[in-house]
Amino acid sequence: MLNYVLNMMINVVTRHRKLIEQSDSLLHQAEQSASEQRALLENASLEQTLTATLKPYVEAKHEQIERIEAKLGQVIEQQQAKLKQVGQNPPKHKWLSSKKTKAANTNAWHDNKNKHLARLHCLDYRKYRIEKIKESTDSRFPTVDQLATQKMRREHPELAASWDAMRESVRIKQQKERGQREKQARQQTQSQSQSQGFGLRLGHRQQP
Repeated sequence: MLNYVLNMMINVVTRHRKLIEQSDSLLHQAEQSASEQRALLENASLEQTLTATLKPYVEAKHEQIERIEAKLGQVIEQQQAKLKQVGQNPPKHKWLSSKKTKAANTNAWHDNKNKHLARLHCLDYRKYRIEKIKESTDSRFPTVDQLATQKMRREHPELAASWDAMRESVRIKQQKERGQREKQARQQTQSQSQSQGFGLRLGHRQQP
């Protein structure tokens, strides 16, 4: 009779402890869920703020690229005209000029033409670079969005720091969740292997 009563008391205490553990677990899950919801709302608000702040920078950078491209087009046309003019006007040597003087004048003309040609090549490359930035088709050059983001970050360091912290927090969380999934997968694999091994041993024992 005494053993029966003791067993009953032990069962009651055990059930009570399990209920407390379950309650604590549910409370922890609820608190964690509430914390995650707050984090999601804060992240969404921060992302909206960042998007709204970045938008005028992107628009301004697009306008700047358009102005630079148009200006470069005009300067290139002017440089082409200068090069053509120089090329069409080689030095006119006087018949009394010495060979040395003629050679010096010719060399100076070639140098001047090469200088204008080099200037034209430089302008052409700048125009090519602007076009690639505008089109975002060459990984060697930054995009308009990247340039705008760089300027925004310089002028709003606190917002940029908050954004970086949020992204780092998300990265750590994703890494942790991935680690937990991998751990669960390993445990499940080990459990299946152990179950299969136990079944094989049991089968051997039952053999006559």
